[in-house]
Amino acid sequence: MDADTLVRHRLPVVMICGNNGAWGLEKHPMQALYGYDVAADLQPRCRYDEVVRALGGAGEIVTRPDGIAPALRRAFAAGVPYLVNVITDPRSPTPAPPPASDPAWRRDPPPGRSCRWLPPPGRERRPVDQDPLHRA
Repeated sequence: MDADTLVRHRLPVVMICGNNGAWGLEKHPMQALYGYDVAADLQPRCRYDEVVRALGGAGEIVTRPDGIAPALRRAFAAGVPYLVNVITDPRSPTPAPPPASDPAWRRDPPPGRSCRWLPPPGRERRPVDQDPLHRA
């Protein structure tokens, strides 16, 4: 699980879960195409934040839009992996992605990198055979 890895490596990553209690990328297209959906519902208001807390991170549930900003401030100040579990309306369809022609959608990585991931300061990437965390 990603949260377990973040806790073990002490990476203070803030995660935001838009929790609509459904596989939204499956449910709404199935309903649009077929008029029904199959196996697309999840446990309503599942406490994913408590899962992260049980693994050694932190988190909280947010049920109102005005609670998002304060929750994010607490998350960034926590210094540990933190999940902000935002309860959303399951009837609201997943928004479509922007078109590929949108300039914000097409950003090239920095020169010399194949992706935009940058390690946190003091944790520069090393070849796998030199990484003490790697187990062969």
